[in-house]
Amino acid sequence: MAKPKNLYLHIGLTLLVFGIVMLTYLYPIPLIYGYNIQLSSLFLILAISLLGRKTSIIIALLVCLIQWQVFGQSLIVWLTFGEIIFLTLFKTNRVKYIAIDAAFWLFFGSPAILLLIYLQTSHLDTNSILLILVLFLNGLSNALIAELILAYTSIRNLINGQKKKAITFRQILFHLGITAVIIPFVFFAIIIGWYQSDLITVFVKIVVAYSSFPRLDIVHLSYRASLALL
Repeated sequence: MAKPKNLYLHIGLTLLVFGIVMLTYLYPIPLIYGYNIQLSSLFLILAISLLGRKTSIIIALLVCLIQWQVFGQSLIVWLTFGEIIFLTLFKTNRVKYIAIDAAFWLFFGSPAILLLIYLQTSHLDTNSILLILVLFLNGLSNALIAELILAYTSIRNLINGQKKKAITFRQILFHLGITAVIIPFVFFAIIIGWYQSDLITVFVKIVVAYSSFPRLDIVHLSYRASLALL
């Protein structure tokens, strides 16, 4: 992982990446009801290749610490730091970012989310699975975009003076295949999110409508809300 040729360029890019990552946390992109798209790991993954492993880890640590202590984010914010540590440890020239990122979310990220949710709520439901799916797809999408930027642009040459590697047909097929796999899951998450949003809306309306019946239990209300969406 080469660093920029000029020290001042390195410092300037480090501050720029830090600022961009902070902005991505403060102003996430809304996806579906209650869920957002985070682009923080995208810029941190680019930082690994363009600024070096140590710099990217320091940026991730500072951002997560500020988000947790200053802005009161939950412990889930530290998953980004764990993701960057995992990527810096296992990234090689032969292994792609997206493969390492998928391994992180499968074996560490997803179990960590389930554990945090269970410790906070003492139960797991469909919302928990949807949260894991959204974060998993978010992480893979960021890794894929970072791969595409590094592979198909001259950004490494501009910053580090590295010559752009030749693009192989196998590489193109790999990126097209990963994109074809991710996109259907993104649409699936959006559809499930819409359903959850509509279910909550209908549930609230039914609760208000039947508020004068104190003995009506929550199971019956949930059943009626589900029927209303059919």
